[in-house]
Amino acid sequence: MERNNYFERKAVSRSLLSELVRHPQRAKAMLQGTAQRIESDAMTFGSMFDSLMFDTSTEFTSKYRVAQCENPWTDRRKNTGKFAYALEQIMQEILANNANAELDTMITQAYDQSGIKSPKVDDLITEFVEIGGRDWASEYMMSKTITLITQEQFNKAAAMKATLINNKYVGDMFVMDVPESHRVMHDNIEIVYQMDMTFELQGVQCKALPDIVIIDHEKKSIQIIDLKTTSSYDHNIMPSFMKFGYDLQGAWYTIAMQALTEQAGPLNGYEVSSSFLFVFIDTVQGNEPICVRMSEIDVDCAINGGFKYNKKRKGAMDIFNDYIWHVNNDLWDYSKECYDNEGMLVTNIYDNVLEEI
Repeated sequence: MERNNYFERKAVSRSLLSELVRHPQRAKAMLQGTAQRIESDAMTFGSMFDSLMFDTSTEFTSKYRVAQCENPWTDRRKNTGKFAYALEQIMQEILANNANAELDTMITQAYDQSGIKSPKVDDLITEFVEIGGRDWASEYMMSKTITLITQEQFNKAAAMKATLINNKYVGDMFVMDVPESHRVMHDNIEIVYQMDMTFELQGVQCKALPDIVIIDHEKKSIQIIDLKTTSSYDHNIMPSFMKFGYDLQGAWYTIAMQALTEQAGPLNGYEVSSSFLFVFIDTVQGNEPICVRMSEIDVDCAINGGFKYNKKRKGAMDIFNDYIWHVNNDLWDYSKECYDNEGMLVTNIYDNVLEEI
């Protein structure tokens, strides 16, 4: 259950199954370790906040550092912002490949790659240097494996963390300083942060990394919780479950924990809660967090499949079985459904035919 190079370890994960639903070729690339992960600004912030919440302070500072210089051009709607973004992408690629390149060469390349025509390259570079852009780029290239964040990003993340810890409903789930063991004890209650779970499903190696696992050793019960950041804060959070596949995540983590309780180990014989909890924290307005419980029926349907608006929706086990089919047949260009229908996808939009009045 200790964290052990989770992201480097090859095994079937919730992320892999989600990618399989979107496009099997990308799922295959994930299996082979060749998938390119392109993060949006929101995803980058979410990863940093995740580290601030569940890593030790030492682990956090090994991954992130507040930049002394900031990107002066962040508005990608403007040509200057397009140029700065292109430069950042080039620098990321250079760092990822452990390559070397002259900063002036990268700046010129970024101008060409951005596709902008105005201002002229010499004028833009002169302005970029004058407002501190070169200092920012130099610091960026020196960061290597550390991700640079702005002071504003760190302050916002710290404020969100304080909001969670001070909330009367969910505050007890979190701690200000995560210990090296990534677990805390309160009497007979143990809270584990980002429990690294390895398990087998139909002889296939699988893995899961839930944010919070609360173990009641007296009652021998387990509750799984996942923390989500959201910029579209809304008490009607249900549409997000389908859009972002949170139901699949709740199902997969439940499957993983049930597997652990069935094998020899310290959690053998413990009962996994039939409901799953999500905590949503707002990244924009600083609102109080919302705790959402997947009902027992929703968890069961998310695992085994169910019907939504009279339409069949695959569960985690259905998608896992599709994965087994793709592996056994080494076919990844289309979904299993598309192969079954000889290269065709079938729409299933409407429930019933409207009867004439």
